[in-house]
Amino acid sequence: MELCYKLNIPNFKELVKDEYLDQLTFEKMREFAPMVNMPNGKTYRDLVKEQYQTFNDIEWFRVMAFPLTKETKSFIHSDNWADSRPLGSPAVTLWAINFVIEGVGNQSYWLPEQLDPEPFTDADSGYQVNYSTNELPYKSYDMPPGAYLVNITVPHMGKAISDKRLVVSIRPKLNTHSLNEYWTNKTWDDIVNLFDKYIVK
Repeated sequence: MELCYKLNIPNFKELVKDEYLDQLTFEKMREFAPMVNMPNGKTYRDLVKEQYQTFNDIEWFRVMAFPLTKETKSFIHSDNWADSRPLGSPAVTLWAINFVIEGVGNQSYWLPEQLDPEPFTDADSGYQVNYSTNELPYKSYDMPPGAYLVNITVPHMGKAISDKRLVVSIRPKLNTHSLNEYWTNKTWDDIVNLFDKYIVK
């Protein structure tokens, strides 16, 4: 099974309300910070047109922007970095849809056993828990403009291949008991199956 799947769905610029379109540029996103909630902490429901608010029968919530340049310092990490459980057995499988809006990026993955056992933190990553390794990635995906279903639990690192790359990432709502319980019971296989009709084959 892959850890990144290209999706046949509209670009994020087609989903977003007209009043936010002018903010969806690399330059505008860099004005905020290298990695930010976008824009100004608004939720998915605030930003997108009504017909896309429960796309694929999912309650979406978080929207993040990741404007990177070739020179941006990148780190191997899992988005479950605050989870006290081992990397190989997380409490929940986290995932996202990443929309590459500008440029070309790459997302590479490493298995937990490939990583040095001692994690580290760095101010450039907002003090998330990061990992180092001398091993080549287990999987690596070049990502030209488009939409991608991505596993963000398996340790990974994103980077720009072109001089600059802008990704907007949307995440499902987890902050209620019922939704947290629902997603906790979903494996990566289950999540991929939820998007089967949209996956480019």
